Amino acid sequence: MSDTYPANESVLHFIWKNRLFNPLGLRSTTGTSIFIEDPGIYNRDSGPDFSSSKIRIGKMMWIGNTEIHIRSSDWNLHNHQNDTAYDSVVLHVVWEEDLVIYRSDGSRIPTLELRTLVEPHQLEKQHGFILSPEPIPCKDQIVHIDPLIRLDMISRCAIERLEKRCEQIRPIFQKAQFDWDATCWIWTARHFGFGINNDAFEQLASIIPRRVFLRCSMEKQLEPLLLGLSGLLRGVRDSYSKELRNQFEFLQRKYQLADYPMHWKLMRTRPYNFPGFRIAQLAAIFNGNYNMFTRFIRSGNTGEWINTLFRAEPGKYWRTHYRPGKVTDAHTNQLGSQSRMGLMINCLSTLVFFYGQETGLSEFKDLALQLQENIRPEDNRKIRGWDKFGIKPSNALESQGLLQLLDYHCTKKLCLNCKIGTHILRNLG
Repeated sequence: MSDTYPANESVLHFIWKNRLFNPLGLRSTTGTSIFIEDPGIYNRDSGPDFSSSKIRIGKMMWIGNTEIHIRSSDWNLHNHQNDTAYDSVVLHVVWEEDLVIYRSDGSRIPTLELRTLVEPHQLEKQHGFILSPEPIPCKDQIVHIDPLIRLDMISRCAIERLEKRCEQIRPIFQKAQFDWDATCWIWTARHFGFGINNDAFEQLASIIPRRVFLRCSMEKQLEPLLLGLSGLLRGVRDSYSKELRNQFEFLQRKYQLADYPMHWKLMRTRPYNFPGFRIAQLAAIFNGNYNMFTRFIRSGNTGEWINTLFRAEPGKYWRTHYRPGKVTDAHTNQLGSQSRMGLMINCLSTLVFFYGQETGLSEFKDLALQLQENIRPEDNRKIRGWDKFGIKPSNALESQGLLQLLDYHCTKKLCLNCKIGTHILRNLG
């Protein structure tokens, strides 16, 4: 018998799912024999922890749900006694029974106590992972496991990352009245904030009426429209900025556009990320390309056309300016390769995946994965951190998976829900 309690319920979930306890001669806390034919299917949503469990209790075979707690009294603590969804529980699996638990009809729920059935080293192995101070608890073992197991988990995480990003697109899609090209415009504009100004860029793109955007795109007037609405032309005196300001005032009168307060962040922002410079690049890309997403979806290509489009250059003024009215040394006015790569990964592939989700056309979800597979892996601090442990992504899909694995699994110590972690734990001596 171990005096150590599991660190959390996920430890017991892992023990139950993998049957890491003595299965012989099992008995409930009232002495009834128990035989586990199938522990059931792990449930990650609301409701009992395992469904479709097949368990013989006495002479009766039961097929139903299994609920797991550290202490049996947690049943009431979690308010299950008032939830009829838990009346289908056929077995209550606990570390310790400290309270007899009943269903809503008054019948006692059979209870299996694990603390006398689990070897102490089983808890020690799992606690060594989930209580580890290391950001990646399996850093010493991960490189040694089957590469197929590792790649499968990384691929799952890459898809999980796309799915999480899709939740950011959904409100934009709804606000755009389910117009795919309008969604593409706003979603792409948001990414031109490159982190620090994302919200401001999304606001700027969203306040432009669709008919105005279409007209200005066709007439290649997006640069004065966007820079005027951004407020970045106010008080600027050089001739080019004055010309843009005059064009904007004409557009403002023509389309009856109101002034909106815009808040731009410049502190700790590198010059090539200054909003004026990025707005000029954004305008160059969308001038004449108001239906960019529709054209891409119909083209059936794997991103070469979009990648070329992301190279569109604003006027020569922006070769010596990062913001209106401020002359700098000569520089390229084109999006850099890292920026284009980031847009392909975080913007385009996510939108294509979302399109596949919303339309039910799975080939576009596959296309989104293919887009990332065709891009080289990111090179940043987190990815270089994996290199220390012998893990090197071969493309952007894998690097995205490694970022998701680190941020949402490793650092949160969800090792018991990770294919890599569970494989290592099952095979540790």
